[in-house]
Amino acid sequence: MAQIDGKKRFMLQQLRNSGEIFVLFSRCTRLPYVYCDQETYNDQIYIFRKEENARGAAEEYGKQEIPVQVLKVENKDFLNFYSSLYFLGINAMLVDEGDEQMEILLEELVTPPDYSKMPEGQIRVDNPEFQLTAMYLMQELRRAPGVQPTEEMKEMEEELTANMRRGVYIVPVQEDKKVPLMKIKEDAMFQPIFTDMHEFNKFGGSSKFHGAVIPYDKLTEVVAEQAKGVVINPLGVHVIIMKEQLK
Repeated sequence: MAQIDGKKRFMLQQLRNSGEIFVLFSRCTRLPYVYCDQETYNDQIYIFRKEENARGAAEEYGKQEIPVQVLKVENKDFLNFYSSLYFLGINAMLVDEGDEQMEILLEELVTPPDYSKMPEGQIRVDNPEFQLTAMYLMQELRRAPGVQPTEEMKEMEEELTANMRRGVYIVPVQEDKKVPLMKIKEDAMFQPIFTDMHEFNKFGGSSKFHGAVIPYDKLTEVVAEQAKGVVINPLGVHVIIMKEQLK
């Protein structure tokens, strides 16, 4: 990590201690809008200190048919929000002060997860590579009706599939041992599964379900008979996989 100068140190204090920040969220993924910086190749999100600047940026993106919205994050939620970015594969943020912008690396703001301290036998359940690729892909595919896949999108689809198959998933199970199903696509039923606890908790988490940890190659054994397939992170990137595609 590069040495932090006084100006950046002050910005880090603001990001930890201010009352609120404003973040651009993609309407295509219900997650922060992510952008790959062409110079650093960092996967960034956009943070604004002032709401009016955030809304101005959202309006400009709208003119480019990039559907985004402004969400406020309050101080009490800062740590959870910043920490969740690791699970999305995001490693930087561009902070807008109105008259200037500053790139902040995520590791300068919050400590990354330390999986070396996991108890023996416990399985790591996250897939930031899948999440990040899905965010980039869905931001393009869903930005407007009738978008035609480009070669770049097809490459992202291949990468998404590869990352998906390497994953381990949280499968919610109800007290009666049944699994919840969601009605999608002309009343077809799909079984929700999750890449990590952050996504699982959006769905109710352990307060409503037992979470079974299942590797990708075992998913066919737990998909309900009446389900047409699975939906990965339904309250986020919402990736639908038909049952026959799991084989």
